Amino acid sequence: MNYLQFQKNVTEWAKERKIIPNSPFMAQWIKLKEEFGELWNAVRKNDEEAILDAVGDTIVVLTILSKLIRNSQNDAIVDLPSWSLTRGMFADTPMNFLFRADAVISEMSIYVAGKTKSNGYVEFNEIPLEWFERKAERAINYLADFLEARGEHIYKALDKAWNEIKDRKGYLREDGIFVKEGD
Repeated sequence: MNYLQFQKNVTEWAKERKIIPNSPFMAQWIKLKEEFGELWNAVRKNDEEAILDAVGDTIVVLTILSKLIRNSQNDAIVDLPSWSLTRGMFADTPMNFLFRADAVISEMSIYVAGKTKSNGYVEFNEIPLEWFERKAERAINYLADFLEARGEHIYKALDKAWNEIKDRKGYLREDGIFVKEGD
């Protein structure tokens, strides 16, 4: 599955479950950090399936966050025009690409920290859309480069993530509580 189809699927899935528009920014931001932490743990264990899973899940959350920030009906966030935008700048090792993705997400965290109110919330309209999308695109490209340097392809991670979430049922209430189907 290509990224634009993945993005469309994830966006519709999130809307059906009312994650879009009901999720607070910080809930998705924490989810992003959890998924990226799972990626580091999978790398430490050299668990290839968990690596693919965590990369895909990280991109799911970046897609949802971007859509929540955009808060419109546009389906496009960013395309992935090149899997090797950074080739030749540094040593092209998997860990080098992963550290660069981590640095981009850390830079995003510093910005978000500056926008966080005393109650722990950040309003979506306080995050500049173009800035967020550029950072998300860069992080996704680094993750794609990371997988490629390991002999995998980003589309495998996207397929794995989509197949994992597509049949999950439930919805997010306006108060931010997720209700699983059957509860």
